[in-house]
Amino acid sequence: MDTQFWKTVWEEGRINFHQPDFHPKLMEYAPTFGDFAGKTALVPLCGKTKDMVWLADRGLTVVGVEFVESAVRAFFEETVSEVPHGVSENGFAVYRGGDFQLFSGDFFEFNSNCPIDFVYDRAAMVALPPEMRLRYVDTIKRNLAPGGQILLLTFEYNPLVMDGPPFTVEQDEIERLYGPDFSIEVLERGPITGENPRLMAVPGMRQAVYRVSPKGAGY
Repeated sequence: MDTQFWKTVWEEGRINFHQPDFHPKLMEYAPTFGDFAGKTALVPLCGKTKDMVWLADRGLTVVGVEFVESAVRAFFEETVSEVPHGVSENGFAVYRGGDFQLFSGDFFEFNSNCPIDFVYDRAAMVALPPEMRLRYVDTIKRNLAPGGQILLLTFEYNPLVMDGPPFTVEQDEIERLYGPDFSIEVLERGPITGENPRLMAVPGMRQAVYRVSPKGAGY
């Protein structure tokens, strides 16, 4: 991941990946993962997504990790009107306020201070080139509590018609990366809706929604 690229994207306001409302797939599928009350959700590469508010409203403590610190500050400015005082912890700038703990720094170095019960990956894996995805998944596994589950959204398209990010991520790669300890369930696969015009214009663009859960986990 080109961190300077993403920093420039935020500085220049080229954040058409940011949605002003809650993601419809989150609202549709997250409730099928069980009771969230008192649990903790991780949102990797969170930006300033309002989806974190939706998760907190369901009783979750929300942990977000984002490289660009200005995005973390913008989340608090736009949702709670006050930016908490940031502190430095283990190489991260950490902002805590209400039900939110947002960490600004290198996601690959992240180690949660509490067990992660649920991971919401709407735009993290697809933001990474193929050579970085194994390390990304290893970081998720390291932080996931026993029995923890993942709601994963990906894009699928012919890479010859568009340069990522977002990159295409196919099901066989997800199966390979999450390995024999996790069950991969396709919840939905079909044409994308409600995304930015650039993505909507890509021929054959599809979105896939997955439940990734430890084998034997009930829900």
